[in-house]
Amino acid sequence: MSQPQPQKIDQLHIEILEVKSALAGITELLTEQREGLAAFGKALQDCVEILQPAGHPLRASVTPQQPVTQPVTPPTATEVVKAAQTAATAVQPAAHPAPAAAEKTGLNRIADLKDGDKKVNVTGKIVAVKDVRKTQTGKRVTEAVISDHTGTIKLSLWNEQIDLAKEDSIISIENGYVNTYQDKLILNIGLYGKLTVEAPP
Repeated sequence: MSQPQPQKIDQLHIEILEVKSALAGITELLTEQREGLAAFGKALQDCVEILQPAGHPLRASVTPQQPVTQPVTPPTATEVVKAAQTAATAVQPAAHPAPAAAEKTGLNRIADLKDGDKKVNVTGKIVAVKDVRKTQTGKRVTEAVISDHTGTIKLSLWNEQIDLAKEDSIISIENGYVNTYQDKLILNIGLYGKLTVEAPP
């Protein structure tokens, strides 16, 4: 009756520790990138098959009453690490595109704007600002004219927007929208838009 050799058991423990280290790196990748989990699962299964051949569970013990008819060779550290690297490659994307929020949306040309346009992004110069008036609720409102190299359009301004959009300043409008008032196109900033001063007058 043969017994497992202590040297082989120690070597197997060392290789298991190397697998754990490799899998820790895979776990870190999964935290950042959750796509490709199916491919990772297949590669991880390959690791399990290497460590646990058919009929030879890792924790199986050999008793004197259980003869070992065929010696089982434990996987080498190279085989284990290679399988772990395959799993890591499966979850590593070919490229890391920038997050969508960081992508800069293209600017709209003023000449191309039309009634009903939404998510409008414009950069231009304030060429005129009308006198400020107050509504019945006490809000300040006025109209300005913004111009780029393609044309001009009226710009509706409210409250603190009026203080930013001075004549001859260069401003950017993000996420605005266009409607029509008295047959004239009006660019509006609205609740979800943003006005940024690019260059003061």
